[in-house]
Amino acid sequence: MEARTPVQILEYTGDVAVAKVLRGKGGQLILAFFAGVFIAFAAEGSNMAAFNLFANPDTYGFGKVLAGAVFGTGLMLVLVAGGELFTGNTLIIVGVLERKVKIQQMLSNWLVVYIGNFIGSVFIAYMMNKSGLFNSGNAVLGGQTIKIAAYKTGLPWWFSDGRRSLLGGS
Repeated sequence: MEARTPVQILEYTGDVAVAKVLRGKGGQLILAFFAGVFIAFAAEGSNMAAFNLFANPDTYGFGKVLAGAVFGTGLMLVLVAGGELFTGNTLIIVGVLERKVKIQQMLSNWLVVYIGNFIGSVFIAYMMNKSGLFNSGNAVLGGQTIKIAAYKTGLPWWFSDGRRSLLGGS
């Protein structure tokens, strides 16, 4: 495979956008479900791999590295399996800007994929809860998982667009 120029990458991204919106809703939903499963599974796998390391200040940094390395497997699974992950599908906007995709098609894809990702992630959370996994390490894993979830869901909206760093905040 040859390297592509930025213009070729943009053209390719627009072509992929067309393919994504033309896939049937059922296919989109199934691929989105599996992408949600893969990411949720990798997220909890990274917590499982590192939760004991987080408890000790001497191994905290190693725990972060290990957690990041394990989480990457979820993204690999999405790529290898051809899953539909909402964050990647936001690039369908390129197809809209190139007039290859209608806004309605993009929004419909985003909705189906977002719902599929959500259902897949909730399914894995349910399965992990039923398995007793969160009781690992005298329930420290469950506590760590709740701590991470509370932190991420409590982030203010401006974290998503970089304004805090632009305005000089930490």
